[in-house]
Amino acid sequence: MVVHVEPAAIEIAATPERVREVVLDFAAYLSWHKGHFNSIKPKDPNKKGIDLIESDKLEVSLSSGMNFSPAILEKSATRLEWRGSLPGIFTGDHCFEFHPSQNSAGGTRFLQYEDFSGLLSFTMKSTKKSGEQNSEGFVKFNEDLKRRCEENVVD
Repeated sequence: MVVHVEPAAIEIAATPERVREVVLDFAAYLSWHKGHFNSIKPKDPNKKGIDLIESDKLEVSLSSGMNFSPAILEKSATRLEWRGSLPGIFTGDHCFEFHPSQNSAGGTRFLQYEDFSGLLSFTMKSTKKSGEQNSEGFVKFNEDLKRRCEENVVD
C-alpha cells in the first residue's frame, strides 16, 4: 500500500536554479523558515547541500519532534528526493521538484510531496492529523521559500 501526501505547489518569481540553490542551502534554513523542518544537514559534516550525491545521508529534524537519517535518492537540476526507512515496515520518500513556470517567464513551479509505503504506511492515512500536519508543513515551507527566493530578486 502506498499513501500519497497531497503535493504542495507554489509559483515563485525566481529561476528554478535559484530556488534549488536556496533549498540546498540547509544551513540557512533557520534564517528564513520556522516550521515544518527544524533542520536538515548532511550527515557528513564536510559536505554542504550542494555537494550531496545519491546515497549520501542527511540528518532531518521536524518540528513534530521526529528525527531521521534519510538517504538521497536523486539530486538533479529538477529534483531532490530522499528516503527514510525501516525496511518493509515504513518508508517515506520526500521530494522537492523545481520546474520552469508555465505562468511567468523566468519563474519556478515548486512542488513538495511525500509517499509512504510499508506495513505501517496506513497510519499516515488513518490518522488524519498526520496527513494534515505534513500538508500544512509543506505549504508553510513553500510560502517561506517563496519569500526567501523573491526577496533578493532584482528586476
